[in-house]
Amino acid sequence: MANKKITDLLDSGQPIDDNTLFETAEQTAPSTILSFKASFAKLKIAFKSYFDTIYAPIGGGGGGTWGSITGTLSSQTDLQSALDTKLNKSGSNADQDIDIGSFGLNAKHLKVTGTAGAGHIGLKHQSSNITASASESSIGANSSGNPVWKNDGNAIQSIMLENIAITGATKTKVTYDSKGLVTSGADATTADISDSTNKRYVTDAQLTAITTQQITITTSVNITTATTDSGGVTQNNRHVIIDNSTNAISFTLNGSVTASYLKHGTGAITVTRGSGRQMYYNGSDVATATWGGAVGSTLTITAVGTRDYISIVNI
Repeated sequence: MANKKITDLLDSGQPIDDNTLFETAEQTAPSTILSFKASFAKLKIAFKSYFDTIYAPIGGGGGGTWGSITGTLSSQTDLQSALDTKLNKSGSNADQDIDIGSFGLNAKHLKVTGTAGAGHIGLKHQSSNITASASESSIGANSSGNPVWKNDGNAIQSIMLENIAITGATKTKVTYDSKGLVTSGADATTADISDSTNKRYVTDAQLTAITTQQITITTSVNITTATTDSGGVTQNNRHVIIDNSTNAISFTLNGSVTASYLKHGTGAITVTRGSGRQMYYNGSDVATATWGGAVGSTLTITAVGTRDYISIVNI
C-alpha cells in the first residue's frame, strides 16, 4: 500500500473515518510528521468534526438524533421480545390473562384508573381456593374505605358490594333487596303479625274485655243479653250491674250467655224468653219472669244449648 500523508488526507476534503486516520498516521514518515505542525489547525478542525460526529449523542449538550428503523416491528426480534414482557400503559386488556408474577411486579397497591365504575381487577388463581399468604391482601375499596374483597384464608364464593349507609341499630323488622342486603330497619307492630291458629294478638279494647270481670249497663229502655256497656264489653261470663233507675224495662234472653246480675234501680225488670229459646224458672219453661225487687235484687243466667236457666232473688 502506498504511503499516505496526513496533510494530503486533510487536503483531500474526503470523509475521515477512524481506520483511515490511524492507518495514515502509521504510514507517515517521521520527517513528514515534523511538517505536520504547519497543518495542525486543519488537523484540529478535522478531529473536532470527527469526535463531535461520533460522540455527540452521549454528550451533555443537546444530544443526537435517532435514525429511522424501517420494516415491521416483529422483524426487530430483540426489540419485539423486550416489548412482549411489558404491560400496556393504556388501552384495554379485558380479553387477556396477565400473570403479574411473570413481570416481577412488586407493589403496595394495584390501581385501576378511569371513569367511575369502569375499572376493575380480576384474579385468576391456580387452586380452587384463595388462601392467605404471610399478610392479608385486598382488592378495591368502598365509599367507607373498607376493602371490597379481603383475603383472610377463606374460600371466596362471590363478592357483594354494600348499599347506601343506614343508621346502625337493632330492629325486629328489616327490609332487604334482591341481593340479600339490608336496606332499612324498623320496629315491628301488631299490624306486621300474620293471624294464625293459636298465634293471635288482641287489640287494646279486646284486652280490656278479656280482663274485665264486671260491667255496668245504665239504661232507661229495653235491653237484651246482647247489650254491651258503654265501652263495648259484653255480658257473657261477667258480673253485670243493671242501673235502670226508676224505669220499668224488659230484659230479653237471646241465648249463649252465662252471667250474674245485680239490680241497681227501683223500676221493675221483666225477664223475657228469647226467640227459639227455652227459659226455665223454678223448674218450669216460662215466657216471662218478674225481677221486681228492691235495689240489690239478683239474677243469674246459665245457658245450656237452647235452654236458659234463671234464678231470681227479689229483696
